[in-house]
Amino acid sequence: MTVPIRVKKKCRVCKSVSEQSVLVSTSRFGVPDLDTRPPEMMRSSMIWWVQECPVCGYTASDISARTTVTKSFLKSERYVSCNGLNFKSGLGKMFFKAFLTYVHSRQWEKAFKAVLSAAWACDDDSDVANAVICRKYAIKCMGKLPTDDTLKIVKADLMRRAGLFSRVISEYEHFRCEDKTLNQVASFEVEKSREKDARCYTLDDVKKRFTDNSFN
Repeated sequence: MTVPIRVKKKCRVCKSVSEQSVLVSTSRFGVPDLDTRPPEMMRSSMIWWVQECPVCGYTASDISARTTVTKSFLKSERYVSCNGLNFKSGLGKMFFKAFLTYVHSRQWEKAFKAVLSAAWACDDDSDVANAVICRKYAIKCMGKLPTDDTLKIVKADLMRRAGLFSRVISEYEHFRCEDKTLNQVASFEVEKSREKDARCYTLDDVKKRFTDNSFN
């Protein structure tokens, strides 16, 4: 069950107090997408993952948390125009602004999560062009994060869904690690990239592909 509540939050930038929605609890039923997007009911709780100050426009997962963002940054052309992107999704725009604030404060893990969430919001509104752009920004953020085999596989899915098919093939065609499932996902990503398939898939799709003996 998904349970949001309304709480008062003091904006860390302009000190204004406003009511914001906070997610108290939610549930997951099923498996996530290959880019880690969670299944329902958490999937539909994204609207409560980000907050925006109604006074100064500061956007973050928690506008009361410590930040190095300033009022002048919030008035910058980059922030106001979302780097010149015209989002179909209002939620996608909010997540992208949160991404910009986290990049400004060099909080790379939060920046990665915010721009990936922006891509998901764009997916939901069929905003394909901006979903691709957000995934490319997410890939750049990954260069600032500690890497492991799981994160490498997430990167493969982001690249495929961004249409970077040749990169997926060249970087993952010979990918091998100790985890059998990750190896299967890597092979799946390469196969779909050869087909120039940028659609969304889940781990169940990978398992079915191997159960059907589609791979040698």
